[in-house]
Amino acid sequence: MTFGITILDDEPLVAQSLTSIVSTTGNPCVTHTHPEAALRQIDADRPQLVITDLMMPEMNGMEVLRRVKEIDPAIQVVMVTGYGSVGRAVEAMRAGAADFITKPYRIQEIRDVISSVLEAPGSNEPSLPSLSGTAVPTTGPLVVGRHAGYRAVHERARSLALTRQPVLLLGAEGTGKQTVARLIHASSAGQAGAFVAVNCAAVPEALFEPELFGPNGAWMRADGGTLFLGNFEALPARLHEMLFDRNHRPSSPEDDRGPSRIVFATTLTVREIAGSAGPGHLVFGRVGDAVLEIPTLADRACDLPDYVRSMLASLAAKYERAVPAIDHAAGDILRRYGWPGNLPELEQVLERALILAGKPLIQASHLPGRMGHPHHEHAA
Repeated sequence: MTFGITILDDEPLVAQSLTSIVSTTGNPCVTHTHPEAALRQIDADRPQLVITDLMMPEMNGMEVLRRVKEIDPAIQVVMVTGYGSVGRAVEAMRAGAADFITKPYRIQEIRDVISSVLEAPGSNEPSLPSLSGTAVPTTGPLVVGRHAGYRAVHERARSLALTRQPVLLLGAEGTGKQTVARLIHASSAGQAGAFVAVNCAAVPEALFEPELFGPNGAWMRADGGTLFLGNFEALPARLHEMLFDRNHRPSSPEDDRGPSRIVFATTLTVREIAGSAGPGHLVFGRVGDAVLEIPTLADRACDLPDYVRSMLASLAAKYERAVPAIDHAAGDILRRYGWPGNLPELEQVLERALILAGKPLIQASHLPGRMGHPHHEHAA
């Protein structure tokens, strides 16, 4: 049995919220919004614990419980239910569920239930996941791993979600800054608006104002939600004033519509921002200490297996192929490589390998030669 927790809820924001809470317990977890995908991952990975919503349109929690126990009776299952369905949750416990959590749940309640279930007599000892020699399970879009620095970023992000303070995310290209911004958005209590992302580096200067503040611009689309401004240093200084002062916006000063929070992101370092003549100083003055630095994939190499599993599962579904295993030689290469392109490079390498592999097994020869091994192409 693999060390970890699988979370299943058909509502993505609820699933991500649960994941952010579960990650504070120190247990690696994967997130799903579709029961069949979750069950495939559970069958392949055999997590210690499954936390599932009871009421889902595709498959209810009772059926999920039954099928999980068919896969492995040792896997523990916890039901999440609304107050009106507590009777069904008790029925689930009689059918083999370890416990249940009622909505709206408290963070400490979830932590206590997880601790109680995983520390119960008979629980299997954890074993770290392996890249090589095993099938790669289906996972959800949000990976919360074991790297202490990255977990600290997630914990700080969840704390900031309790406020409306603007946030600045620093990190190299491809480290997942938008993923952290989405976590802040999803963890914000009472925030009903949308998450709207703008890559400022891709917007021509003449179009910045209509793109952001036009009638259907990002500012209005993010009303009550989160506005994510990637590569914010490309934003003209005059528009920074519009972000924080309604008197400078083209709309009426009485119009208070707009995002509840702005998240800025950049690949620049603090020193580079401080030494530039751009608008970075304005942002620093607004965000205060709400600055998060996202570590590179090389820095959080201990989480590489989780990212590989997640990406391969998505790619296998995209190409309608079986989720492949990775042999030991390929696993060693993936583990040793420095990943200068971070997560996008990892996804590109895995997509190429999946296409080249003629059977559901990724080998060293399916990986690019730049990764430090003799390169031989295989026919797909």
